[in-house]
Order: sequence, then C-alpha cells, then structure tokens
Amino acid sequence: MSKEKVKVTNMTLGKVVYPVFNKPGIKRIFPKQGSFIMIEIEELEESIYQPGVRELFEAGCLKIEDEAVLELLGLIEISSKVMLDLGQCKELLASRKNSEILKALKEGTTETRNNLVTAAQEIKFMDTVVNKWFIQYCGVDVIQTITLLGEDEKPVKKEK
Repeated sequence: MSKEKVKVTNMTLGKVVYPVFNKPGIKRIFPKQGSFIMIEIEELEESIYQPGVRELFEAGCLKIEDEAVLELLGLIEISSKVMLDLGQCKELLASRKNSEILKALKEGTTETRNNLVTAAQEIKFMDTVVNKWFIQYCGVDVIQTITLLGEDEKPVKKEK
C-alpha cells in the first residue's frame, strides 16, 4: 500500500473538520484559512465517500492542487473552478479587472463567491456593473448591503 501524501488546504475563513473513514473518533481539523495537512492518498480515497467530505472539496472549502489526485478522487471537474481566499478576492476587486471578476463569479466555487461578497463589503466596493453580477451569481446586492451597514454605523441623535 502506498503511503504517498498530498497537501490539502483550508480555503474557508473558518475551521473545517471531517471524520477519518474507519477510524472512529479521529478527525482531520483545519483550524483556519490557509492551514493544510499532508494526508495519505489512500485515506482520501476512503474518506471522499463519507457524508459531506466530497462536498467540502466541491464547494471549494478544501483544495488539492495535484491534478492526478483530483482525477483519482473523481474531483477533476472542480480543478477548473476558480478558488480564491478572502485576501485574493480583495486584491481582485481592487484591481478593477472586470473580466477577471466576472470569471471568478461565474466559475468560482461557492466559497470563492462568498469570499468575493465579504471582500466587496469590507472594502466598500460600489461598482454598479459588478454589483449586477453579484446579484446574478450570488443573490446579494452588495451596494445595498454596504448602504444599510453604513446607516447602522451613523450616530443616533438623542432627543432631549
């Protein structure tokens, strides 16, 4: 049996946990974005069929860069999806390269789309063209959200 390992990276803003197949009580824990674990390919082959594990990869929460391993696990179709973390999303929006932003929204994983929305809200990205794409692909009106959040931050005048 091969003990070859592959790097699995957490792409979410939070913690990701999944159980290891046939090892009760043992879990793979990715504590924060960017954290990674070197996991035996054989273990991944077994774990990929656990409820929810495949979805973690398909949604872009966990990432494997090795194309051969993705193919072996039956995940090759997700390798063509755009996967960006929050920092990369902020950089992309700041670049104002609309064609790349549109590609990330169209071809991005669920996690990438969520990161783009969060990034847009954090940097107060108020581009009306891109906002239409946010509505179309994410179901979120970023400009309206920023406006509403801005109103919440205004000081309330007290009446005497």
